[in-house]
Amino acid sequence: MATTLNELVTVKNRPQDLFEGDPIALSSSFQDISAVINTKGARSIILWVDVTIGTSTDVQFKLLGGHDESSVEYAFPLETVSATKIELVDEVREIANANTKMAIEYVLSEAIPYVKIQIKDAADGTGTLNSAKVTFKRQ
Repeated sequence: MATTLNELVTVKNRPQDLFEGDPIALSSSFQDISAVINTKGARSIILWVDVTIGTSTDVQFKLLGGHDESSVEYAFPLETVSATKIELVDEVREIANANTKMAIEYVLSEAIPYVKIQIKDAADGTGTLNSAKVTFKRQ
């Protein structure tokens, strides 16, 4: 069973560290940077990140959702519209190629009870995720 971040902390809306210890080395495949996060009742989740780019490029974050703790594998879709179809692709948030501290908001509309967050870079470079925290918008 997946480990869920402390529900008491999420209810009180104090920043919750997603990992402890050494920075996470970026790679060209999506990797989890969090355990399953209980987001019941949250209108949105705000991801606070500190990224060192190094030789990495196109650093991307992806949020996965689930209806219970063991099903957090569903991508959030982004619609692209053409004259003949509406195409759904995985929504990713990409950071420009510069060291940065940034807040990234994902809207949940109180409808997604569990999420986890992943990261990757296009170049399989030397970049690192130095820290990541989450807070929640409840109203």
